Amino acid sequence: MSLSNKNIENFPEVFRVGFVILFVLGNMAAPFVFILLFTLLFARRIGKRLVPPIVQLINGAGRIQRNELDFTLSVTGGSKELVQLTEAFEEMRSSLHQSLSAQWKMEQERRDMVAAIAHDLRTPLTIIQGHVDNLLENKAKQAERLDSYLLTIRKNTDRAVRLLDDMDIVSEIDQPDFSLSVRSLDVVVFCREKAEEYRTICSAKSLHFQAEIQVADGCDGWFRADGLRLEQMLDNVISNSIRLTPEGGKIEWRVEIGPESVVLEVSDTGPGFAEADLLHMFEKFYQGDASRSIHKGHAGLGLYIVKTLAEKHGGSVSAGNRPGGGAYVQIRISAQT
Repeated sequence: MSLSNKNIENFPEVFRVGFVILFVLGNMAAPFVFILLFTLLFARRIGKRLVPPIVQLINGAGRIQRNELDFTLSVTGGSKELVQLTEAFEEMRSSLHQSLSAQWKMEQERRDMVAAIAHDLRTPLTIIQGHVDNLLENKAKQAERLDSYLLTIRKNTDRAVRLLDDMDIVSEIDQPDFSLSVRSLDVVVFCREKAEEYRTICSAKSLHFQAEIQVADGCDGWFRADGLRLEQMLDNVISNSIRLTPEGGKIEWRVEIGPESVVLEVSDTGPGFAEADLLHMFEKFYQGDASRSIHKGHAGLGLYIVKTLAEKHGGSVSAGNRPGGGAYVQIRISAQT
């Protein structure tokens, strides 16, 4: 913009001065006006890119605050830093979702376990209460039946204790920080002692018990494992066989000891497993086919304990029906370091 001296001289002095001032101010303001317009246009364009992901982050934060974690944050644009922030936020949401889901599942399982144990405890406690009441009310009349009453009370007391023991074991092994107490174990001696114990129990119930222990060549029978947990696995499997095998039946326990693994298989001449049992028997709280309700009286935790402890030993458990009738459960564990 330029202005000649001749043109300026044609204006009165006041107008000339004012015009010069305006001219100077206009030239000075032009860059600022351009910068302002550029800034507004740039901010509007950047805003269109930044607002959606920012709004998404704000909405996501609100949903997380309300424990609504079943959603996904997608990167829709924005600066590199904003993209990284969105990705980090999504990773945090995913991790939090997994953590809280596991926590909610564990809490629900605890409630289910308490409900199952409370339900199953009611039967033995009711029986015990009824027999004690009869003894107290008819002391003289029931003297000849005292042994029978006491035997029933003892049986149902043992049943209640077993239910509580199962609940205690499950609560322990389901803890994230649970670990085995591994030591060197003479499996041959261990199995012989347990076999005598099981043989005595089976004899009292008119069941035949047979144990077979095989040691692989070059193996001395020693094995690194958690003896207490191994005993708990065996007790659960054997007690199931004793409970399901009819009087006069047979329970067989076969043990194969190798340098790297131990296989323990228990089979019986009971009714075997129903198809539904084979699909769900190792699930927590599964109590068997409803058509076999005569064999109830447990919280459905025994085989879940067996499966969990076998896996803690780096092994596995399987089950099925024998061709000649009856069921089998096989536990395989690996040597622990």
